Amino acid sequence: MNHALPGPVGWIAIGLCSTAALVAAVDARSGTPTNSRYGGRATELAHVVMLVAMAVMWTPTGGDLPATVWRAVFSVPAIAMSVWVVVAFGRRTDDVGAAIYHCVAAFAMLYATLGQQHHHVHAGAENPLPVPLLGWAFVAIFILDAIVTLGALTWQIAHRRPARALFPHLVMDAATAVMIWQALSA
Repeated sequence: MNHALPGPVGWIAIGLCSTAALVAAVDARSGTPTNSRYGGRATELAHVVMLVAMAVMWTPTGGDLPATVWRAVFSVPAIAMSVWVVVAFGRRTDDVGAAIYHCVAAFAMLYATLGQQHHHVHAGAENPLPVPLLGWAFVAIFILDAIVTLGALTWQIAHRRPARALFPHLVMDAATAVMIWQALSA
């Protein structure tokens, strides 16, 4: 399976993921001490890693990489986010919600790579994603979260409050939903 998104849609997605990753990197570097669902250093670093991975995967070059490469790539944040959840619960910090959300997102991205063609499979033979209902549930979760995030972004802007941390979160929601949708539709 080629992971690259078709035509202009692909380049728009790559541009949005890259821009959102840059915003998240700047926010992570600034050291803003907010711990929330939408901001904070750990949250922004999670956004950077996952957004960059999706952006690269959707390029023509990244799209041609074998599924095993993408499984390895998305396994790293899945493991890291699992550790973050354990640490957040252990410390009883207020970023437990962010840790759980990003852990679910990382595993959803890893899930999207599970049905992809292996090199030893005959050309054109695809393995469907296991438990497609789980994939559609992931799509629904990320679309709903994108809608909630868009509402929060709109409210923040309308009330002239800082909204920059919401942009990477919104893009990651949309990109994750698209990634899983694409895998389910293959």
